[in-house]
Amino acid sequence: MNKWFIHIVFTSVLSLGHAQDSLVIWVETFTKPISWFDVWSVDGMGNLIKTNRNTIEKFDSTGVVKFSQSIRSLGGVSEISPVNAMKLMTFSADQQTLCTFDNTLTLSENCLDLSDFGIQSAIHISASAQPNRVWILDQLNYHLMSLDLSTKKYSEVSNLSGLLNLEQVDELREYGNELFLLDRSKGLYRFDFFGSLVSYFPEEGCKAFAVRGKDLFLLKEDRLMIIDLATEEQQSVPLPLAGIDDLSVQGSVFFFRTVDKLLRYRVSLP
Repeated sequence: MNKWFIHIVFTSVLSLGHAQDSLVIWVETFTKPISWFDVWSVDGMGNLIKTNRNTIEKFDSTGVVKFSQSIRSLGGVSEISPVNAMKLMTFSADQQTLCTFDNTLTLSENCLDLSDFGIQSAIHISASAQPNRVWILDQLNYHLMSLDLSTKKYSEVSNLSGLLNLEQVDELREYGNELFLLDRSKGLYRFDFFGSLVSYFPEEGCKAFAVRGKDLFLLKEDRLMIIDLATEEQQSVPLPLAGIDDLSVQGSVFFFRTVDKLLRYRVSLP
């Protein structure tokens, strides 16, 4: 099933309304266990990457582990942020370090100590589509910064606390040269590459989000909301199971996390 077909499935089914929800069939393709303190992500090739205590693992589309490396020396990994199919970053909030791995999960260079840049309390990072750049969010007044890994210089983009009166920042991700910031108590904020606010989706109780092309997916308690970023039209579908806390969308594939599992699904019609 290609990505265009899944978009047609969602669009045609959702346009029929809630009564037609049963037309959506979630087909589970594999499941992996995950502990509450482990983190995960999905790269642009659809490979699942997750920590497993003191190791980091990569699984292909069939659920077969392809690479596994020890990360004991790096301290606790707080976030994984793929750059592309050949590179990913890990962030440790405890150590305030940023590390880069190649596609075989080999540490490709020395980790960066964020304190060397005057950053003392980073809480979230996101790899950027712009070469050698990474977004960093510092907890102090929620300063948003763009760090150039080649020059080792950074620029402060925004003081988000003053701009948005944020209560908390739960997630930070770049998609398609746009940056998205989730405050679960208020909603989702969308910024352009320069850090200027583009739009705001006031969705209280949104657990997580993902973006695929022009489609924004918001994870609610029992439903998946789909918003067209061009028109802001909204529709929704029921989730395949209860207790989902996080998601990722890559092409025609959906990944969901519960308290102890990572599940990979595709969508079909009856």
